Amino acid sequence: MILTDDEERQRKFYESLSYKSTKKLKKIPLNCFVKMKDIFLE
Repeated sequence: MILTDDEERQRKFYESLSYKSTKKLKKIPLNCFVKMKDIFLE
């Protein structure tokens, strides 16, 4: 799993390495829990 920004350039790069984005995943809902110091997701 790789966490990255939401730039198209990043998406294209990782897709070129056969990674798949879960952004539009519908058949299998997927969630990720993240804990990072000094980062607030709310």
